[in-house]
Amino acid sequence: MNEKKDLTEREKEVLVGISIVGNRKAAAKLLNIEKTTVDKHVEAIFKKFGVHEISSAILFGLYYKILDLNNLVKALLTRKYD
Repeated sequence: MNEKKDLTEREKEVLVGISIVGNRKAAAKLLNIEKTTVDKHVEAIFKKFGVHEISSAILFGLYYKILDLNNLVKALLTRKYD
């Protein structure tokens, strides 16, 4: 497994956002930033974790306790679907 790499606060926010809403475009809207900005942060996350898919990045986020499974489940259960 890759050695833990520290994420910036904004990278953490992007990872949490994508984990909750499911995709980059919706995460950009949630965080009130451009999708291209989200894309740049996601690429940085991928590089730091040595992964190529958001699902793998989310697993690393859970493993390194950047993401909290209980909070993610609560957020998903209370999420309003369009």
